[in-house]
Amino acid sequence: MNNFWVNQPGMDFFILVLFFLWLVAALLLQHIPSVLYWIYEGIKHRRMEEFTAYVKRFTHPAWLNMAIHTMEALSFGMAFFVYYRLRGEIALADYKASILLFAFISLSVGGFFLIRRLIYRKLGGLFLPAERFQRFFQMYHLLETLFVILLIIPVTLLWIAPTAQAACYMVLGLFLLWRLAVCWETLSVAERSVIGIIHLFLYLCAHELMPFIYLYYGIDYIVAIHGYLTLFP
Repeated sequence: MNNFWVNQPGMDFFILVLFFLWLVAALLLQHIPSVLYWIYEGIKHRRMEEFTAYVKRFTHPAWLNMAIHTMEALSFGMAFFVYYRLRGEIALADYKASILLFAFISLSVGGFFLIRRLIYRKLGGLFLPAERFQRFFQMYHLLETLFVILLIIPVTLLWIAPTAQAACYMVLGLFLLWRLAVCWETLSVAERSVIGIIHLFLYLCAHELMPFIYLYYGIDYIVAIHGYLTLFP
């Protein structure tokens, strides 16, 4: 049988998800005029409060956060799926298994980042003055918004056969740049606060390194034993 027709149902599904991502990004860019410019200004001149105040003129932060986390989960879901497809762990022709794997990864990543967001609030409240933590959280939100918007480009390239493998590396590289930027901001905050070197080391290991390693190997283990097939009866 022609592989085109065997793979077409699965491809149609992921193209629809990709279309949805571009639609959400377009609505975000249209609804918040010049948002990329304000992100650039916020990073360059550290004007996080102005970025937050500007965004609030056009939308409620909760809606923006929901859009960002949805795009984040779906983008990583597709990136992981293509990664496992290139490894031969999943075939696009197996429509049901493809959907289940994508749903499992997207929900896992979405839940993971939601929990991290809550932990950020708890840790910031424990170790940072309220004003300084607010600035840090605003910078984190700004960086995450930029990361999610840029992430759509390599995620789109994942579905072009000649660029699929390179796009996986692009997703990884973009992710590492994002986390390094967050770590840099954390170090910047730590230099002007009462956070000690031990607290900082524990934070970077326990919150910026180990959780992502556990997430990857957890997903990898479930995929290896095809456990995701039993999670959604």
